[in-house]
Amino acid sequence: MSGDYLLEDSVYILFTTRAFATGIPGVLSAATVAVYEDVTATPIETSIAVTETLNSINGLNAVTIAALAASGYNAGGHYHVVIEAGTVDSVSVVGEVVGSFSIQSAPVNWAKVSAPTTAVDLSATDIQLADTATALTNGATLAAGAVTDASLAGALEIVFETDFATNYNTTRNAWVNNYTDIIGTMDAAAFGADFITAAKIADDAITSDQFAAGAVTKIWASIVETVGSRTAQQVMSILLSASAGVTADAGATLKDPAGTNTRISATIDGSNNRTAMTLTPSA
Repeated sequence: MSGDYLLEDSVYILFTTRAFATGIPGVLSAATVAVYEDVTATPIETSIAVTETLNSINGLNAVTIAALAASGYNAGGHYHVVIEAGTVDSVSVVGEVVGSFSIQSAPVNWAKVSAPTTAVDLSATDIQLADTATALTNGATLAAGAVTDASLAGALEIVFETDFATNYNTTRNAWVNNYTDIIGTMDAAAFGADFITAAKIADDAITSDQFAAGAVTKIWASIVETVGSRTAQQVMSILLSASAGVTADAGATLKDPAGTNTRISATIDGSNNRTAMTLTPSA
């Protein structure tokens, strides 16, 4: 028999011995075997025990060989198992070859690997670089801690998809901020002349669909006047009344354009100066 095994494997060989006179299976007695590498004259192992008359079957024998590096076995080696002592019906069978095997000498043909979709643990396997790489079309899942500062030392390229609103999500934003959020650190020097012009912005490039829900509300709720903590919306309400509102009290009172709500109420002295202002912007 023959086969290819891993270094440190146990190799099991069954063999049959026959009586010379009749050719039928005969009982092997007092046998041991030796192992030779290739065609060397000196065995690398001797006196290996043989299980004779296996399962009480005459002529059926078994031998187990521990293919250990410490015993002289090595990857790429070819080995032959030979009877070094023993008889069948009192006739010597020394020199009979009972089996051969190799250690890690047969390359793997991946095209013929059975069950190619079955997960295999390759944690202890040395993976060499492939001549041709196949692109991952569905992405890959990385274990926790697979990407660290040290593994990204050198060049770090961050690519944003064209669908920015969908793909620049909370998870990704958190990841970018762990290194350098290039959007937040670009200054004027990073932009060349005419880097952004009207011609480079397509029609409808920025629409309400590009803003998250509540984004516009937050903009109008921003404080633009610290005295009185006036928001952008409140300031616009007051400006509208001042420029287009209905007036009363000789101009000391300004209402909204419909004349319904008072937005500005001024206290005016004898010199026609405003000495106090009461502002009531829309909510």
